[in-house]
Amino acid sequence: MLGITLTPDLLITLCTLLILATIIKAIRGKNLIGVVLVSLFCICIMRGAFIKYSNFGKYLPFENEKVLITGEVTYIAPTSVEVKCHSITKDNAVHKAKGKITLNIYNNNNDIQMRDIITSEGVLHLYEPMPYWGEMGSRVFYASKGVFAYQNTSKISKIGNKQKIVDVLLWAHIARIHIKNTIDSYLPGDEGALIKGILIGDKQDFSVDLKEAFRLSGLSHIVAVSGLHICIFIVFISFSTSFFTFGKTKAVFILLFILSYIALANFQPSVQRAAIMAIFGLIMSNVKLRKDSFCAIMTSTALLAIINPYLMLNVGFLLSFSATLGIILLGGMTKFNLAGAGIAASIFTAPIIAYCFNTITFAALFTSILISPLVVMAFLLGLIMSVVPYSGVLLSPILFCISHVMILISKLFASFKFLTIDVASPQPVILICSYICIYLIYIVLIKRNEKAKLKLTALILSLLLIYWGVFGIISANNAEITFIGGKIVDSIYIESPNCYNIIIGKDKWRDIYYFLHKKNIKKLDAVILTGKTDMAMLNFLADKIEICSLYVPNYTVFDASNCNIYIYQNSESFVIDNIQFDGNYIGTEKANINFTCYNTSVITSETAGFDILSTKETIFVAADNQKDTQTASFAVTGSITKPIFTVAEKNTQLLTTYNHGSITFKINQDGITNIKKTRISR
Repeated sequence: MLGITLTPDLLITLCTLLILATIIKAIRGKNLIGVVLVSLFCICIMRGAFIKYSNFGKYLPFENEKVLITGEVTYIAPTSVEVKCHSITKDNAVHKAKGKITLNIYNNNNDIQMRDIITSEGVLHLYEPMPYWGEMGSRVFYASKGVFAYQNTSKISKIGNKQKIVDVLLWAHIARIHIKNTIDSYLPGDEGALIKGILIGDKQDFSVDLKEAFRLSGLSHIVAVSGLHICIFIVFISFSTSFFTFGKTKAVFILLFILSYIALANFQPSVQRAAIMAIFGLIMSNVKLRKDSFCAIMTSTALLAIINPYLMLNVGFLLSFSATLGIILLGGMTKFNLAGAGIAASIFTAPIIAYCFNTITFAALFTSILISPLVVMAFLLGLIMSVVPYSGVLLSPILFCISHVMILISKLFASFKFLTIDVASPQPVILICSYICIYLIYIVLIKRNEKAKLKLTALILSLLLIYWGVFGIISANNAEITFIGGKIVDSIYIESPNCYNIIIGKDKWRDIYYFLHKKNIKKLDAVILTGKTDMAMLNFLADKIEICSLYVPNYTVFDASNCNIYIYQNSESFVIDNIQFDGNYIGTEKANINFTCYNTSVITSETAGFDILSTKETIFVAADNQKDTQTASFAVTGSITKPIFTVAEKNTQLLTTYNHGSITFKINQDGITNIKKTRISR
């Protein structure tokens, strides 16, 4: 059975088509608006393809190459800056480029100012795409902000400054620094960090405990500047200008302040969506047209997707969009508007939260209602404290109490473990079924007379669930071997036929933990070390996940009182759940672990990392400098920088985790039944 591979491009297209179908159905008969919105989404798809090839395409030839970057500084962080790239120079040849690049600076960057034109020398890197299912990947996250590459450098030179008469970016940068300094001077600690998050969406100073408390209590959205913040801001500006403006003049003032606030919040996707919706409503009111929240959210989504299609995969944007759509469609299902809005938002965002954060929390149903009034007060008082000099003397004690109460509420509900369920990142079929269920809820509660739709939707849902059940039964006795994605294959995850969880590795235990976390694995039946390892990181894994048995070569020392330790000798074989493992030492610091499951063998070559071959099929795990793949059906490696494999004449299929992400082989007694890649090759 073929595996499903979802890529950013495919997800963008699916999301766009889904929204497009919704729009066509919702606005049937309103030809003018329909034509406009449908046209926008068609442009969005074309724009997405254009951005992929015109931006990423500009950087691909220079990946892992030493180049000179010339660009304009658009954002400054403590240890990095973002530059709008003008050109890339390699071997004295100058190439034009678009988009932004992050410069991670080793030395002090205090001399760099906004709008400076700078040059930077170093190796250019592209961000990693989706490494495995459940993790979007840093490439999508940064691409949603318009950043397509990064460079680690200590060689930066300032060659000029681009002055502008009206510079919104510079003003926003100065205003952000002023707000941060003002709050830090009056409110240190988590209380001040929370107020900064509410005002401008800045979460840099959040402690680990505060982030975890907000995640478990379902309150992460209050520091993602979005619709609530824009509404409060509009009310504040409207009241402040009511003494000297009216009518269209007031609308112009509000419009200018909204645009300024977008820049102040550093163009976060969620605030862009909310601001465009607000502007849409403002324009409709002033030209005496009917305001339609559904059309507003679809129009804002279309416009943002045209500007940057990768916003469609930004987690903050997806949560903001889903929550708002839920409030629009289901917000009136109860007599209590605030409770109804909270429930609707929770229902629509639950699948995304499950996929991205591996939790389903019911605490949000209660905390959102308790926190919302406090957020309004904190936002208004924080805004006044930042604008009015010395007002912090009077307002900071009040703000401290408000933010402290919010923190206590978050920690209280986070401590109620029964309100939070840990889950594995849902597979595509489950995600589709989840949103079909949500559509069923919408029909039952809102469109009660449309019985034909209800029956059709229920039929589709039933067929998908039957497919999922049959697929589960067919693959019940299969073993899964997953090569965790990266430039070097140094970790293998095995799920045996009896559901034993086994890890083979020697390094990158933090990355292995994140992979296991996405699969909601809390217990490892066996961990097999293949070399000297970073014991601190291995202890990190042991603290997070229960390890029953640890298999180590005789040259490795690991003190663990909470698991059984077995020392395997050179050329020794051992069996775990009917899978035979063979350990072969390489010198005094490395070992190859070969294993056989059913009739399929996996042979690893630990020269510069893992690599595979398969047997009835043989999978050969080969290092990047391996020249002979032996006689294998498949060869798996990390990244290939030169054609080193002699595979053509041996009919060996070559797979690289750097190009495909994590690669999973499903195996039964007949051999390899399925190969599932996280993404298609670039």
